[in-house]
Amino acid sequence: MSKEEVLQHTLTRKYRLCSVILGLLMVMVLLAGCGGLGGEPAIIMTLAPATPIADVPTLPPDLARGAVLFAENCTRCHGTGGAGDGELIGVGEGQIPTRPRSFLDAATTAEQTPLDWYLTITNGNLEVLMPPWGDALTDADRWAVTLYTYTLHYTQANIQSGAEVTAGDPVMPADLPETFQLVRITDAELITQAGLPAPFVQSLSDDQRTSLAAYLRSLTVANAQQMGVVSIAPVVTAEPMTTPEPDATPEVTPAVGTGTVTGIVTNGTAGAALDGEMNASLYTITQQGATTPVETTVDAEGKFVFANVDIRADERYLVTVTYKGRGYGSEAKNGDPTLNALDLPVTVYETTDDASVLDISAWVSQVQVVGNYLEVNDFIQFNNTSDRAYSTEQMLDAVRYGGLQVPVPDGAQILSADVRSARYAIGADGKSVIDTAPVLPGQGHIFQMVYRLPYQGDISVEQRMPYLFNGSFRLLMATPMAVVTSDRLPSIGPQTLSGVQYQGYGGTLTLAAGDNIRYTVQGGASSSNGTAAVVSSDKLVPLLLILAGVIAVIAAVVIQLGKNRQLSVQKTSDGSDKLIDGLVAQIAELDESYRTGAVDAATYQKRRERLKTRLATLIDEDNPNQ
Repeated sequence: MSKEEVLQHTLTRKYRLCSVILGLLMVMVLLAGCGGLGGEPAIIMTLAPATPIADVPTLPPDLARGAVLFAENCTRCHGTGGAGDGELIGVGEGQIPTRPRSFLDAATTAEQTPLDWYLTITNGNLEVLMPPWGDALTDADRWAVTLYTYTLHYTQANIQSGAEVTAGDPVMPADLPETFQLVRITDAELITQAGLPAPFVQSLSDDQRTSLAAYLRSLTVANAQQMGVVSIAPVVTAEPMTTPEPDATPEVTPAVGTGTVTGIVTNGTAGAALDGEMNASLYTITQQGATTPVETTVDAEGKFVFANVDIRADERYLVTVTYKGRGYGSEAKNGDPTLNALDLPVTVYETTDDASVLDISAWVSQVQVVGNYLEVNDFIQFNNTSDRAYSTEQMLDAVRYGGLQVPVPDGAQILSADVRSARYAIGADGKSVIDTAPVLPGQGHIFQMVYRLPYQGDISVEQRMPYLFNGSFRLLMATPMAVVTSDRLPSIGPQTLSGVQYQGYGGTLTLAAGDNIRYTVQGGASSSNGTAAVVSSDKLVPLLLILAGVIAVIAAVVIQLGKNRQLSVQKTSDGSDKLIDGLVAQIAELDESYRTGAVDAATYQKRRERLKTRLATLIDEDNPNQ
């Protein structure tokens, strides 16, 4: 192969990869759904998450169930033993080029919590073509697969050795943190929060720490004997054949793989023609998520045809194209085997970076106190009054262009944009969130960001308007004892959504770009245990004015990924602040349990002494010169 041919081959592969990434992003955006909230005022509607997220398992995850589900659904990519060597992994036609990391390698999960793992299974991972399983598996099943694969690198021998490590002072399930915290800490953090004396934990070898972690996780699951054991998928017995009645008329269905998907790409910008060559990508959306796309070329008139498609009534079909570096998608339609054909037109647009075409018509802030933080979840609806898609020419990486950019208040830590978020990115200033999805003309566009602010019971928050605001602003406080005061946001009374009661504040406002919304939050911080009641993610239902149009909805799975993963207990730069907070909370909870009679005196004294010893050690480590 000549140098020129090698270069052309490389560029072609790079183009196709970019197209696949953009196409997958469009799939995520276009598949989320929206609907009205019955009984609410006409101006208030709800954007329901595509998949409710149960960020805490209601029962101990069943590893035996997880092993079966893994064998049935995951081995084609991850391999029968979890080593990432499944039959679909490779560089051939129809294969996935990125090999998954091995579940047998402890480093794969070392920096992740079970909640991180669960969210990846629920929402998928676009970068490596992993489909979301949120609609295909129940919450309990997803948690079962989560803990099975999260612990697959351990062995039964590890569990036994871990039990022997603590034989002189056994750790019981009651000694471990609550489930809400258990799924939010890594295994390395878990062994420091089991009530064991710090000097003892520090004296353990790496192998002993590994075994101790395996033993402690085994106390949190059902059927721990399945930990590290590979299960083979059960053999499915074929249904017995039956003979139709003499007068029965056999149903005539088209042969598999004979359907046709057609469409035309049009330019929605007035007076603009299509410019440049394009490929169209066809995705089939099954219960397991979006399949690897099939590609075809778009002709000079904008037409495309996919032949030999297996069209099914229980699957949806979606076409995406990449035009001038931006992804656009068709409507996602269900198949109709009787017609055996689908028409999926796609509209693309020229772009503009003129922010004057934008305005904000609704802003909803869901606020709650979580430990020593005030967590804010913003949902913002943008409108584009032009006939061009709003997107800037700023390249955030090799694939994505920047778009909307919304600042967070001073001192905020952004939670909703990280390296695994395909849509959102953190601005170069570290104080703003950038949306890479273009804002399409005439369709409501939903932007979402989550951040938190240090909170000790009293805080003033100032949110700058990045664009013209002309509409409804709602602040929903989820923490019962917290009170909001603001000149521009008077109380509108209790608001109940999905079983969660909020105290509502807000009004209809007109603000210029650069104006500020200011409010003060007081109260709601728990002095007894350092934590506050947390509204689970599936109950955080945003209120928004929603306009019609598929691009108006956001990829809820991406939102929940950013929102939930940051609730985990994490080490700070010095590695101890979060552990100190957690230990203080555990001591307070233990004191309350003893006061109410839930814990006997002997157990109380033993556990409290462990926690105090660990806390004293951490404080000494934090203040070496004192």
